[in-house]
Amino acid sequence: MNTMMRSGIGGFDEVLAGGFIRPSTVLIAGGAGSGKTTLALQSLFNAARNGERCLFVAGVSEPITSLNEHLSGFSFFDPDIEGMHFLDAGDLLLKGEGAMDLLKENIESIKPDRVIVDSFLEIAGKSFMYDFVSYMKQNDLLLFITDMFTRDAMDRHYIASLVDGIIYLSSDNGYRHISVLKMRGQNVSTKRHSFKFTDAGITVFPKIKLQAITAISDRRVSLGIEGIDHAMDGGVFEGDATLIAGCTGSGKTLLGMQFIHDGAVHGEKGLIITFEESVPEIMRNARHFGFDFESMGDMVRIFHASVVDLIPDEHTLLVEEELEGVKRVVVDSVSSYNSVLPDPIEFKDWFMTLISLFKSRGVTSLFTSEIRPLQGPFEITNHGVSFIVDNVILMKYVEIESELRRAMHIIKMKGSKHDNGIKEFAIGPKGIVVETKFEGKAGIMSGICTDNAESRFVRLFREQSAIKVKS
Repeated sequence: MNTMMRSGIGGFDEVLAGGFIRPSTVLIAGGAGSGKTTLALQSLFNAARNGERCLFVAGVSEPITSLNEHLSGFSFFDPDIEGMHFLDAGDLLLKGEGAMDLLKENIESIKPDRVIVDSFLEIAGKSFMYDFVSYMKQNDLLLFITDMFTRDAMDRHYIASLVDGIIYLSSDNGYRHISVLKMRGQNVSTKRHSFKFTDAGITVFPKIKLQAITAISDRRVSLGIEGIDHAMDGGVFEGDATLIAGCTGSGKTLLGMQFIHDGAVHGEKGLIITFEESVPEIMRNARHFGFDFESMGDMVRIFHASVVDLIPDEHTLLVEEELEGVKRVVVDSVSSYNSVLPDPIEFKDWFMTLISLFKSRGVTSLFTSEIRPLQGPFEITNHGVSFIVDNVILMKYVEIESELRRAMHIIKMKGSKHDNGIKEFAIGPKGIVVETKFEGKAGIMSGICTDNAESRFVRLFREQSAIKVKS
């Protein structure tokens, strides 16, 4: 009867749909320094702590004497722990004789639950490995084999068809990934998952799955700016995701602050997820517009992360933890993820997952996105994700008579009528102000410019924008 055995790796059991099946043989492959031996030994040591008997068999590349030097910094490593056994078989493998007898002798004596054979596939030979894997299954053991492979080389190697599972570790652009390419009899996640080294060893960050949206609301949520709410027929729908696209200094972050402040004043907790500004900077800037977030206590939370060492999967899991009791979220900005997730498919997957996470909890969200100022044509989003959100608002400068003035345009709003006019707005001591009187469908400005000036303003806005919404 098969037995499910936990991996002993933080976050990895979720990827594996529970752990490893015994008996089975699992290849842990990857390039030099990718973490193969660390992953296998972490699993072994943590299993020994839980009462299992474990055997580590060293090949030629890393003899047992060097383990203490390489692994002593990890808290899981304890060479004296009860139930942990070590065997150095490198010399016998090099000689090509006696290795199988030595392995069988130790296995029958120790009776381990798990065994690692580290880096001796090429030395051991094909017939040796076929016999050894068959012997391990007959003895109901969980066997890990580690060795260095490129992805292409591994796919061509005989071991890929011999083993029950393949775990592949890789690194690109400074980020580490782990993929379960194969695991017989298990419904595992085959996506690339991020991982990092910590004091406890390797920690894996499983991707959050798209959340089911079981209920939608007809309730309108104010953005905290009367003129925009009016143009959007009373505000956005509760649970909607709104993209605020604009150039630097156009007021995107300020709009987000007003949205969060309005919610807090009306008893709705808000969360600001920021990559651009630190928490003290946001607190200070908000205070100068009359939004005293500090005095609001837990009604307003600010979660700051630096993109320099950001791991997207880890960050998404941390965001999920921050959502307790939250009804409004601002993400400032999605453009910051471009350097972390340059691949358009991975970026879209992340964006859709985050939106589904918010929607499944009935959280109304705003996402800011950076665009180029003044020049056109331009794209609202670099990765073509505008179709994912419910609403899109463009904020942009307009150059008129050697003066830069601000304007906004509601480009898209799902499920609701909205004003299609271009609105000039100003930033005052209490934030963004859209001074508009509505005359039919014209949306004529009041108190900011004359009818003739407005016509010229709108014409210049369109000429300078050349809007392109990439989907």
